[in-house]
Amino acid sequence: MGFALQIYLEVEALGEQEQATSAGPSGTGFTNWWAVIGVTVITMLAIAVLLSKINRYFSGKIFVEHVRFMIETHGYPLESDEGLVLELGRIMRIPRTEEDTVESYVEKVRAKMNIGPSPAGTPRRRPY
Repeated sequence: MGFALQIYLEVEALGEQEQATSAGPSGTGFTNWWAVIGVTVITMLAIAVLLSKINRYFSGKIFVEHVRFMIETHGYPLESDEGLVLELGRIMRIPRTEEDTVESYVEKVRAKMNIGPSPAGTPRRRPY
């Protein structure tokens, strides 16, 4: 709000300078200060929405990269954790059809994350 008030005062000062230099009555200066405040608030909201979308895009991308690194580093078998696979698919917006089995959906997730197939002989659940 302070920013909008500052803009209003600057525009008002320009109107007063214009009045002083003109030869006749040219009006009372800039009086539509609600328009200035409205445009300023709308611009600030648009910037906030844009920054939110940019943040959401990059945070999702970085999260998936971290999960991919952890899966590759520790050899975690995605096939044994259906909840994680569904959540990763939702985050990466991978469509899930009725014909998809757990294995086919895991392959879609692995392909989207650029992870190779699970190594053979990996236990279904690793002890911690």
